[in-house]
Amino acid sequence: MVINYTMFFNMFNMLCTIGLTIQVILITIKYTDYEVTNSIRIDMPFAVEVPSLSLCFFIYLVLGSGHYSDYENTSVTLHDVFNGMLRFDDLLTNAVIRFPNVHLVQEFETTDTIRQNVDVSMFYVQEYVCYRLSIKTNGSLNFARAATAYEWPGMAFNYRLRTQLTNKTTSMVPVIHKSLLPNKEVMMARSVPSNDTDIRLSYQDIVTYSLSPPYQTQCRNYDQSACFSGCLINRTLDKLKMFPFTCIIPELNNYDMTRPLFPHDLGNRTLMASYESIIFGCLHQCPQITCRNVLTMTRIEVVNQNTPFNETQVRVSIPTFPNIVIKFEARFVFLEYLIYIMSCFGTWLGISVLSLNPVPVLVWMLNKYRPRNRNHLKPKTMSLAQLTENVHTLNSIVSSQFVRSFHFQPNQYKSH
Repeated sequence: MVINYTMFFNMFNMLCTIGLTIQVILITIKYTDYEVTNSIRIDMPFAVEVPSLSLCFFIYLVLGSGHYSDYENTSVTLHDVFNGMLRFDDLLTNAVIRFPNVHLVQEFETTDTIRQNVDVSMFYVQEYVCYRLSIKTNGSLNFARAATAYEWPGMAFNYRLRTQLTNKTTSMVPVIHKSLLPNKEVMMARSVPSNDTDIRLSYQDIVTYSLSPPYQTQCRNYDQSACFSGCLINRTLDKLKMFPFTCIIPELNNYDMTRPLFPHDLGNRTLMASYESIIFGCLHQCPQITCRNVLTMTRIEVVNQNTPFNETQVRVSIPTFPNIVIKFEARFVFLEYLIYIMSCFGTWLGISVLSLNPVPVLVWMLNKYRPRNRNHLKPKTMSLAQLTENVHTLNSIVSSQFVRSFHFQPNQYKSH
């Protein structure tokens, strides 16, 4: 029986090729899923940027109505909202900024100095009217955490509010934020007593880094909150002639007589359907998340009532909690994919980087096409002693070959 080794060799090669193809397809499908994994890191930065502080008050308390039902039955415009707020001169009694470790301690007591060093603006959001307070600095003022042995180790700045505002209200919502307006932060803040209270606040940043397409996070380098809010405000104004209550509306002049959309207005099914279509349209317009998202969490540490100043004081301290950094990373990067593919070729076909070494091929090509040296073909001169030695060597080789060929044994013909 004749065994066809070529057929078995070809069948084995075919099976190896099929195994290689299946494995490459599976790993390619896994790579093209663009899965992500996340890592959480605790970060305590040495320098911290000075944040802004927003104090929000419920609208029906600011406007002087003692009952929420009275507020629901009235058509309140933004003109009524902002005119019902106290102006700058009636807001602050004192403002202090203390950074002991960088030798920066400033106190502003008069109205003129407060106006020059504190930026105050108003905005409306979710049935709250808010004051945004921020210390005016030349650029981004950072202060270090290192000085913990000073009298105010965590003091950043504090504001003392006038009683004209706090006596009208029973509670307020303090919000610390890094952005110009607290788009996301205001959603998670909680209220504290506002009358004759010493409030100490701190904050913590949660930073999220996402990956852009084609990875699953599908992030984009833009401000998603600003995109969604702008779309919702513009579409609600065009279609319903009102402001949405879920967006921050700064103090404006051209929309003062426009009425906000309140939650109790959504009891009308037609209005509710129109508002839902607007929300879905804006979600479709701004679907991608922000690649770098910073969320500032306000922490209420101490609330003391019945202070000796008979005024409400809000203090913002250096954060004592570390920042949380959440970073999304590719589960399967291209370099790992390439190495895995090459290992598959080595396992199934025996092809490796070493076998693909081009050096021997280059050496062979250089030897093939290099001009040959024909000096070895020239006759060589030999001395008499060398010639005699070569003859003796040749005779010894011939004699040994002769004896070996005939198996000659000297004693085989002797008589016994």
